[in-house]
Amino acid sequence: MTSMKIIRKILLGLCVATLLVGGISVGSRALPISYRQELCKKLVSKKSVARCLALPTPEWAQKQLDADFRDFEGRKVTAAAVAELYREIRAKIGQQILHYRILDNQLYKYIPNGAEYSSVDTRFERAFKTLLQYTNVPDLDFLLCPMDGIPEPYVPQDFFLSSTAEGQVPLLGQAKRKEPASQYIVLIPDQFSLTESWWQDIKEVERDNDLVSWDQKKESALWRGNLTDVGVPGDYSPHLRDCPRFKISELSVQHPKLVNAGISSAESPETITILSHSHVIRGPASKRDHIRHKYLPVLDGHMCTYPGYQWRLLSNSVAFKQESDQIQWFYGGLEPYQHYVPIRNDLSDLLSQIDWAKAHDEEAQEISARAQEFVQHNLLPCHIYAYLHRVLSKYATFQEIDFQALKKATRQDPKWECIQYRKRNHLMRTIRKLMQFGRPLAGEVFYPGFSNQTVQCKAALQGFL
Repeated sequence: MTSMKIIRKILLGLCVATLLVGGISVGSRALPISYRQELCKKLVSKKSVARCLALPTPEWAQKQLDADFRDFEGRKVTAAAVAELYREIRAKIGQQILHYRILDNQLYKYIPNGAEYSSVDTRFERAFKTLLQYTNVPDLDFLLCPMDGIPEPYVPQDFFLSSTAEGQVPLLGQAKRKEPASQYIVLIPDQFSLTESWWQDIKEVERDNDLVSWDQKKESALWRGNLTDVGVPGDYSPHLRDCPRFKISELSVQHPKLVNAGISSAESPETITILSHSHVIRGPASKRDHIRHKYLPVLDGHMCTYPGYQWRLLSNSVAFKQESDQIQWFYGGLEPYQHYVPIRNDLSDLLSQIDWAKAHDEEAQEISARAQEFVQHNLLPCHIYAYLHRVLSKYATFQEIDFQALKKATRQDPKWECIQYRKRNHLMRTIRKLMQFGRPLAGEVFYPGFSNQTVQCKAALQGFL
């Protein structure tokens, strides 16, 4: 440890000691002290989110919200039902289910016995916390499944269903299969679209769009990816030759002037052997490489490809969207031959659709332009955060929960951790350690997220934090 770091620690201790001993009377509300990496402020601004929330909900978005919550009309979500479904799902799929609460515009996370506590936020947690700093969100008690989509092929297909009809509550997810396979799943924007990944894609694609005009593009399709559509963890399946991602790579071998496709990497020795013998392993391709081609296939992996679909829509090429039973929150706003060219799930018509696009070049360019317009008016970060807020607000209307009692129970339960301000939490823990060496002071105050720990010197510490 450098001498400067030691001096800083000593100065911090002296400042805290001064506050404790002096008993300075300051404000009663804790400051929102947070690490920069806790939030997504570089991605989206408070003003832009407020501006989007002030606009009417787009028709496609309202239809998706109504469809996702349709099964809960006339029913009420209780805290007991949420807790019980959490226990049931966790028994089936383990840690791929998360329990959160939003109380007084702060995010709480449930840490069950035996689960490892992480001091680092997930992408979803950063997004929730950013939204909570930007705008008011109703008190909520909810479940989130962070897997790629619900249900993925290698988990029990009904894992999200309650053992009793009255115990069913909504489950938030970033992608799902079309109903009835995903009944009770409520879509929210995916974790990459909510964080810096999508913003970086936007900047990169908009830059590359300016470098390659429509007339300069190759009249062929470009695709790169991995074998994530084999239906099992890893990349080996005895049926991998039947998977669309393998098929498009084979088409590239057979029709190299129309299709440039390949598998970028593989893990299992069996898969590598098959791919090598089939000559379908190809090096990775950048977004600029893609944009040099007019036709960009969009193929599902474990679930929907995101934000791969979004940036292909934003490009000045045209997306060739594979027919699928998998959807994200914005799919309802897109129409075939308006925003994309449809292709069959098995890609059996890919070559004929490429021929159609070549023969209807002007129409294909118009499809690309409409897709770009849709992204610019519906899928920029401010729009995405506004949609997340609308989901949470609609969810709140179905709750029947005594939140005063729930807040008290949450703050007294050591399994619930307030993660809204992790930097503040770290300071609180540091101060508690320092106080062990100071004289006791009168007055106690409870701080959410500290497992019912007592903190002395109420006025001083509340002002400090």
